[in-house]
Amino acid sequence: MGYLTDYKLIAGFKYSRHKVPQKRDFTRKELEEVASDYKPSEVLKQWQNFCAGNKTVIFAVNVKHSQDITQAFCANGITCEHLDGETPHHERQAILDRFRTGQTQVISNCAILTEGFNCPDSSAAVIARPTSSVTLWLQMIGRVLRPAPRKEYATILDMTDNWYRLGRPCDNRKWSLEPVSCDPDTQGARCCPDCHHVFKPMPALIRTKEYFNCQKAEFVIQYEADCPNCGKSFKWVLEESSATGNDGEMVIVPDADIEFKEVPPEVRPSLLTPVIEAKKRKFRNQERKLIFYSATIRNWFLNCQEINLTELIYAIELLDCPPQTFESSRESLVYKIRNAQEWTDVAKIMSSRPAHVKKVIWSRLSNEEKDRFKTMKVNYEKEMNEIQEWLTEENLVLVAEYLSACQDIEMISSLYQIYKKPVIQAAIDRISDDKRYQISQWIAQLYKASYKSV
Repeated sequence: MGYLTDYKLIAGFKYSRHKVPQKRDFTRKELEEVASDYKPSEVLKQWQNFCAGNKTVIFAVNVKHSQDITQAFCANGITCEHLDGETPHHERQAILDRFRTGQTQVISNCAILTEGFNCPDSSAAVIARPTSSVTLWLQMIGRVLRPAPRKEYATILDMTDNWYRLGRPCDNRKWSLEPVSCDPDTQGARCCPDCHHVFKPMPALIRTKEYFNCQKAEFVIQYEADCPNCGKSFKWVLEESSATGNDGEMVIVPDADIEFKEVPPEVRPSLLTPVIEAKKRKFRNQERKLIFYSATIRNWFLNCQEINLTELIYAIELLDCPPQTFESSRESLVYKIRNAQEWTDVAKIMSSRPAHVKKVIWSRLSNEEKDRFKTMKVNYEKEMNEIQEWLTEENLVLVAEYLSACQDIEMISSLYQIYKKPVIQAAIDRISDDKRYQISQWIAQLYKASYKSV
């Protein structure tokens, strides 16, 4: 509406890893501890990169920090003066007058110019101190947001991560008398690593892709957006971090120093839980690790029928297993099929496998083995047709009563001479719980004995 000028918010530098206070601002002692994170030489360097030639107000951590910044600017031929609470009134007035008239280009201060200072043609603010107070943050950057003739925009150079935690000047805020230090509505602002422009990307323009974070052994979403200022694209991920005291809060992590492995579209991370758990384990030596990893891959492939071959290969690559792990996993499944004694066992092992996995497994069987399984399938289907009349509810209830009356394994064996296995299996579900376990144990023993005889 004309009360404030437009602005460019510049940030994205190497931030301090200081702990951010909750529901209060930094104490003097805490500010002293982080002062070294915002070196005067770095403040000067970034000012020269983004604010050179602008009438600038610098907000420092403490008095010495402000004095050191002033000295660094003056040493480089830039007219810069310092203000603090101990500056005599007449001297303070003279410094401000020189700044307003342009004799002094830069003024550095500590907790003096945050409010009540009016110099509309100031066109740059350098924030070289962290704060957890949204009010103080807006007061500091507000010094350069007042409109003035021929002032197109103000430059806000944030050396800290205030911009991310407290938001941009234009973000909507819900004001309250409650001691809330951070505005939750401002989450989502991003900083371009190339031009340091801060903006909030439109959700529809954010591109996402799933990756595997090799350092943390977990799947993450990598986000990508184009900077509206320079047009370059950049990427980031979000993760929970307690390093800054914001336990459980999602923070931005640039992906430049993270080793990522792209997740193919055919890979479903939800199925790779056993593989990820293995990846996170610690081992005494490389040999034990490879043995455990290989066994994990084989067991995972055997027991999870949904796995496709792309997921198998991806898991092998994640664990850095040798190429022969693929063959050994495949042969373990082939071995399990070869040892199946009935068609129902074959179907149980293979029915839910992807078609291309079935094709690979069947290709490993000999013609004699394939013929045997074909015969097993034909006999099973024939048997099922023959016993259809016995699979009615009335007959199954009757067989269940016979099973419940059995007192030992010999009686169960006698029933097997009369009824087919599918009938017995279907009838077991109709036995009371207290009897079902014992019957199932006897039947399992009979199965085992029949396998040995074969």
